[in-house]
Amino acid sequence: MSKIINNQWLNMRTLILFILSLLLLGGCSFSSGDTPPYNDIRNPRFSPDGKQLVFDIANTSFYERGRIYLYNLETKQLSTYIAPHGHSFEMASFSDDGKKLVFITSPVGDRNSSIYKQRNEILLDYQIATMSVDGSDMQVLTSEKSLKIFPAFSHKGDKIIYAKAEKIRDKGATPASFYNPWELNLKNGQSTLFMGKRFSFYQMGYSTYFNDDETVLLAANGPLDNIPNGMNERDFSDKTNNSNVYKVKRGQAELSMPVLMEFNYSTKATMDKEENIYFFGENKKEGLKIRKFWMNGKFSKWSLPTIEGSANTNGMFVSKDGKYVAYSFTYYNSQLMLLDTHTGIWSEIVLPQTAKEIQVQ
Repeated sequence: MSKIINNQWLNMRTLILFILSLLLLGGCSFSSGDTPPYNDIRNPRFSPDGKQLVFDIANTSFYERGRIYLYNLETKQLSTYIAPHGHSFEMASFSDDGKKLVFITSPVGDRNSSIYKQRNEILLDYQIATMSVDGSDMQVLTSEKSLKIFPAFSHKGDKIIYAKAEKIRDKGATPASFYNPWELNLKNGQSTLFMGKRFSFYQMGYSTYFNDDETVLLAANGPLDNIPNGMNERDFSDKTNNSNVYKVKRGQAELSMPVLMEFNYSTKATMDKEENIYFFGENKKEGLKIRKFWMNGKFSKWSLPTIEGSANTNGMFVSKDGKYVAYSFTYYNSQLMLLDTHTGIWSEIVLPQTAKEIQVQ
């Protein structure tokens, strides 16, 4: 019988393996005339007009540990951003005007040495950067030694929300933990804790600004500190059905209960321009689905593409108009799929054999 995905670990497994899978990969670079093996496609994000997808790939054929790719859904052209020597790029998102990308840049490190031996050198130098979509005007915006992941612009483009780990672990399955949402103010260059307290989430994913730019749809697993109502971690997890989706406001000092607790393991939440929420959610009757929570309180649902076996989710994102959902997963090799939410039909994005190189400056 077909299985869709390993649902029990959907809310944690990708985030646990995310950084390690990117950092452990090494190898040599390839030219635009070579055939790249697209075996680790992650974090697809639509452009505001829905015509392009940006995503990152970790691959053993790269000199870098990760590369950002740009795919035009209309022309089928694939481009890749070539980072300055010694740098890796990943986790890119568009600005609302479609002119800029915000992303993470990190050092490649010593390819002859274990990542565990370089953990404090590499993970503590994950920095937030921006560039124009054409690869020009790259600017590294942070310098603090900390692990920063999943940056995203505010709608006005004057702030960037991201997740920052408070702890780099010396052992265990996860390389880092105790995450909190932070915000970078692009007008003064200062980063501040987004909420009024540290809640030290076990893991975090992408967060998304609501239209007011004051409230954020937070993707987080936990928390480990300041748990509501004095509950312990297990009681909180049971009471919330392991929902990883929160609606939080800037400066909020108390953590409200997660949203979407009607389902088990609600996770990977994203929003369209009408603030309808798209997410993975499971119940006993229907199993795991991509679901849409409408602002009027109703739900829609779509089945995931069927495969023989279990797969790991690498990313899910909805276009601003809500017409398409991009979904990447790994089953032997990575696949990038597109869901037409009007028809419910999935189609695979078959990437070209060659990619145009964009030199980042």
